[in-house]
Amino acid sequence: MNVEQLPGSYTGGRPAHVASQPIFEPGQQVTATILAVGPGGVGVAYLESVALGLEVEKVLPGEKVQAEILWLRPLRGPYRRTWQAWQQRVPALAAVATPGWFGRAQAVGVLEPVQARQSPACPHFGACGGCSWQHARYEVQLERKRQTVIAALGRVVGKASPPAPGQTASGATQTPLVDLNQLVEPVIPSPRQWGYRNKLEFTFDAQANLGFHTPGRYWEILPAPQCRIGSEEMVAAARLVSGWAKEKGLPGYDQRNSTGFLRHLVVRQAQATGELMVALETFPPPPPTPQPPAQSPEPAGELLPQSPESASGPSSAPPQLASLPELPDSPAAFPYAGELVARLKAALPHLTSVLWLCNPSPSDVVKVENGRLLVLYGRPYIEEKLAGLTFRIELPTFFQTNTAQAETLVRLAREAAAPNPSDLLFDLYCGVGTFSLPLASACRQVVGIEIVAAAVAAAQANAERNGVGNAAFLAGDTRRVWDQAVATFGGPDVVLLDPPRSGAGGKVIRRIGRTSPRRVVYVSCNPQTLADDLAELLPFGYRLARVQPVDLFPHTDHVETVAMLERTGQGGKE
Repeated sequence: MNVEQLPGSYTGGRPAHVASQPIFEPGQQVTATILAVGPGGVGVAYLESVALGLEVEKVLPGEKVQAEILWLRPLRGPYRRTWQAWQQRVPALAAVATPGWFGRAQAVGVLEPVQARQSPACPHFGACGGCSWQHARYEVQLERKRQTVIAALGRVVGKASPPAPGQTASGATQTPLVDLNQLVEPVIPSPRQWGYRNKLEFTFDAQANLGFHTPGRYWEILPAPQCRIGSEEMVAAARLVSGWAKEKGLPGYDQRNSTGFLRHLVVRQAQATGELMVALETFPPPPPTPQPPAQSPEPAGELLPQSPESASGPSSAPPQLASLPELPDSPAAFPYAGELVARLKAALPHLTSVLWLCNPSPSDVVKVENGRLLVLYGRPYIEEKLAGLTFRIELPTFFQTNTAQAETLVRLAREAAAPNPSDLLFDLYCGVGTFSLPLASACRQVVGIEIVAAAVAAAQANAERNGVGNAAFLAGDTRRVWDQAVATFGGPDVVLLDPPRSGAGGKVIRRIGRTSPRRVVYVSCNPQTLADDLAELLPFGYRLARVQPVDLFPHTDHVETVAMLERTGQGGKE
């Protein structure tokens, strides 16, 4: 692969690995062919004539692109490790000369597109860090996700398994060779490719612009008047709140110096009932009521200083977490709350809940813990229906973001678990009972374990609300609660787990293996940690019987996987 010379591009022939200075400057352009693409639609090219490794954004494998150089670095430290990771992923790179420089570029033109390419539907594509695969046809996205699952599981299935606890290396079992191309089924597509999310989270910048974080620059916000993956009513709510904040001159929060007021906007809408929640998170204390602009509803950030340098009074000094005043105990402390609620009610027919979360934490996440949640309108929750049951969703409640595909996950989990009426089923990381409650009718008893106490309380309430009398829920870390659950209820016949992206971890998996449930159903949102956890479980005498990927997040890298394992009785145990 050669570099085609473009105006202003490198014209010398000195190999990159002996160059003492970068061979390109930012802004110069090259033409290259994309060898492979990794997460986020970032591809890799190798410019042979100058021995340069280059990552290129928003491309597809096999495309010939015109790319503009963003930066170059010597191939050492983390950049060398990045290149080595590409070499492991792309066999063609293993045989090429090691480049001396590694860089990043953005495609400014696609000279030879592949058939998989399509025009992105969102005007924010590329600038927003969200839907990074809009440029690929949906069927191509689905197959890419399937291959991601196959590649991850290929690390552990068909290789010699590590010894189970209590075994020597010579006594390790051999995992039967599995044809993953046969075992991993085609990805179940989302019924909706757009408007599928039931939750959107926006951030305010210091000037009260409302939008999404710019990738790699946490303090920059991309104003997003459109978002194709949420409902029209959810996006309309965000636009209305943004216009209200600008008109009233309320300052956004500046994370770099902990000043300002408006932090986040969370909008949730139940897809079955249509109920809509609008929640504003702010930094305490409430600002003094600013005077709105005299003639124009345009941004008026200058009415309240944003930094000590521009301070005109004591109210603009950055508050210190240790000396914050008491959190507000009345909705009346929220500036212009009545007018905001009136506007929302007039424009949003399904509005059910308007909340104010006052959060003193400096971290840039929506956190109800240690804050104060006040109801400005309606009730503090919305209700969603799933698998014939009604679930109460509060602001901090975890609930699958794609409700239609959550139905699919519940169906698959029920099929994979295949419980008998006499079975005891443990549901780990149970949340508000999304799996526990639908499966309870097929079991003798379900025991849910969840570390978030509020979620356990919600699960118990959901069980009562739906008349489910054979479900019990325990609050605590699974690693610590497992033994208590076994001692209280007995060893489970079936275990279902739906851990976070970090996976369950070896300690939890080994507890499952030592207890020897007949069947294990693993609902995963990360194929890599799924593979890590299966490597721990398979030596206990389990075989991987079914793998079904599900697409909950079209146009992204994320893929859910339901894996079913059956105990063969041939593994070693402590």
